[in-house]
Amino acid sequence: MKEEWIILLVAVWVSLLRNPVRSQEADFWKKQAETLIQDHLQEKINTRIAKNIILFIGDGLSMATTTAARILDGQLHGGKGEENHLAYERLDHTALIKTYCTNKQIPDSACTATAMASGVKTKSRVLGLDDSVLLANCSTVTNSSKLSNILRWAQEAEKSTGIVTTTRITHATPAAFYAHAADRDWEDDSAIPEGHGACKDIAKQLVEELPGRDLKVILGGGRRHFFPKDLTDIQYANRTGRRSDGRNLVEDWVADKFKRNFAYNYVHKNDEFNDIDIEETDYLLGLFDHSHMKYDSDRDTGPDGQPSISRMVHTALKILQKNKKGYFLMVEGGRIDHAHHENHARYALEDTIAFSSAVSTAMKMINLEDTLVIVTADHAHSLAISGYSNRGHPILDLAGTRSDVDAKPYTTLMYAVGPGFVQSSEGRENITEKPIKEKHYRQQSTVPASSAAHDGEDVLAYSQGPMAHLVNGVMEQNALAYVMAYSACIGPARKSQQCYRRRVEASSASTKTTADMRTTTVSINRPVEPVEPQSDVIADATDIYGMQNDVTIAAEPVEVLRVTISGAGRNMILVNSCMIFSVSFTISSLLRTL
Repeated sequence: MKEEWIILLVAVWVSLLRNPVRSQEADFWKKQAETLIQDHLQEKINTRIAKNIILFIGDGLSMATTTAARILDGQLHGGKGEENHLAYERLDHTALIKTYCTNKQIPDSACTATAMASGVKTKSRVLGLDDSVLLANCSTVTNSSKLSNILRWAQEAEKSTGIVTTTRITHATPAAFYAHAADRDWEDDSAIPEGHGACKDIAKQLVEELPGRDLKVILGGGRRHFFPKDLTDIQYANRTGRRSDGRNLVEDWVADKFKRNFAYNYVHKNDEFNDIDIEETDYLLGLFDHSHMKYDSDRDTGPDGQPSISRMVHTALKILQKNKKGYFLMVEGGRIDHAHHENHARYALEDTIAFSSAVSTAMKMINLEDTLVIVTADHAHSLAISGYSNRGHPILDLAGTRSDVDAKPYTTLMYAVGPGFVQSSEGRENITEKPIKEKHYRQQSTVPASSAAHDGEDVLAYSQGPMAHLVNGVMEQNALAYVMAYSACIGPARKSQQCYRRRVEASSASTKTTADMRTTTVSINRPVEPVEPQSDVIADATDIYGMQNDVTIAAEPVEVLRVTISGAGRNMILVNSCMIFSVSFTISSLLRTL
């Protein structure tokens, strides 16, 4: 009897440890709120220039999806669930994002990903092209309609770039970052209608054109769009490639990297992926399925199976981090959307949890002082959380109440539209005996459809790192591209006055922290002409004492002109101007001058 009591007490103790909510008394909530306020008060804005950027996109990651996944994750770890946080919910800054296309109130992934990648909204189903292009009309695609984007901006700044997705690598969201297509379905040449052959298919653009050709890491599914129709898939004996042109684009990818004398790896399953030598790999292509990768809970984790999204992120970052100039990585949790289309709520929540784990993996590998992280969704889905369930009620279970009209139960999670609609001769289906917690179960929907429709509500963006505070309020989705550009001072922000100022500040801070740097200040009262915005460096300039120095001029004059001459490099930095300015010297430079 004594041993049973001990076991019971240990079980209660373990349960309390795993559940962070230990009390619901007033003092508990007051202290919780006070802690939150203090954390916000101590928060410091990071205005450094981002060396690295990671953009996480949860496809179909609506606010309800995050809430439900948060609860499920908490319950899987022994808590009530509601008090839990997913990894990306702990980021410092948030904003509501408006997702509409130029021609649609309810968007698709093509126009939304194009907005986030390029900073320009476009038509539904169009990839990497502006609104002037007509859907599925190759003749309307011109060089001026093709949009540059964050991937190319990063490459122009000599940063490494990568894409990780659980969908086909040629699917809408990843394709928007490297392709220009009048129709998102043009994933290979066989999908392009006759008469539109002047347009390259998406897979070919990835292999042959910039920025796809220079992607250091490409991980996802979709082998079928890279191989010819007469080639049987390496894993599925009953499936073949889809290309009509006879091209083997994986061989073409390998040949390109070999010709350019790069170390490369092509992998298609776990054991090959696990054997990758990071130090000996410049370029990595991984195509892990004939079509989309498996849902996370359906993955074969054995040697012939598929890596998790977390492991793909880990490997991608290891390769990209070899570049001292930084990197850009886009990560898509793409199958959240597919599960919602099928009204499979459990699959959607499990893949959201896997997506959160990938964020957690990345956060452990980076320095937020120089890395901007943004987590967002391309669009929402019509998942709803309904009923009056008690605190801690299993999120995948029946709701806490029955309908007061037909007296039948319903699940806490339901959809507005989709294949979950079932009606019997007695009206709404009675789901009392249905396997509602199984992952293949379809939650009920209000309106029947073969595939659930997207939802037009705003989605959330979460951010942390340099300039993360720009993610704030209610934003247009295309503004996220400019947040990233201004954070790293690349692309359209490269020559901005704001980035000039931040570069000067970074240079000044670096000079101040030189080990043998000791400064004094001499103030000279005399009028000075304002410094006009100029280029970054003026070589062989003569300073006020006749010494030759490299001069860096800030882009935007404000209140004080400050000249710093370091003892080692003797660099003079003109920051701002007014009637009074000060000159800072190293002690040794001052003595030599006097």
